[in-house]
Amino acid sequence: MADQECSCPWPHPPGEDEFRPVVSIVAPNVAVSGQPLPAEPVPPRAWELRDVRLVIDVTDDGSPFTRPDSALRRVWLPTPDDGTPRDPRWFDSVVQAAGEQESVLVHCHMGVARGPSAAFAILLARGWHELDALEAVMFGRPIASVAYAVDAFRWYAGSSVDPARVERLETRRRELVQLLRGRIVRGDH
Repeated sequence: MADQECSCPWPHPPGEDEFRPVVSIVAPNVAVSGQPLPAEPVPPRAWELRDVRLVIDVTDDGSPFTRPDSALRRVWLPTPDDGTPRDPRWFDSVVQAAGEQESVLVHCHMGVARGPSAAFAILLARGWHELDALEAVMFGRPIASVAYAVDAFRWYAGSSVDPARVERLETRRRELVQLLRGRIVRGDH
């Protein structure tokens, strides 16, 4: 277990706090990050340097912008990180805010569960296959658990989705969590 400061139910690997503010480009026009560090101005310059145009903040408490000179737009779509299923309307809101081609950065507190899950939903809505979208997010942000991937996929695919596809998605997610978290803990980059 790690030095996690959040209250989510997910175990965090050692060293994760160092990765938190890193901007992870997971796909064209889609990035994920954790909440900026307390001493950083919001938005951090690193977000602007990645050609981000829109920041979707999914933290409970929000990260209001403190830099009035920023050209970035911010949308706050809070959701708790409590391990319960996400309301499908939250995914609707995320995808609507992101638009079809908008260059977007999604961030939650650590960039592990909610933000990566929102990025996964954006990729689904932009036409990605679920396994490709999952791998893009998880390889692009190795600390990501994409804990709400099944909720996002059910939202996207609808109630008639084949349960075997849902199971394949969750199985692959778990495999990648083990693989990538193991690499972070051991320091294999």
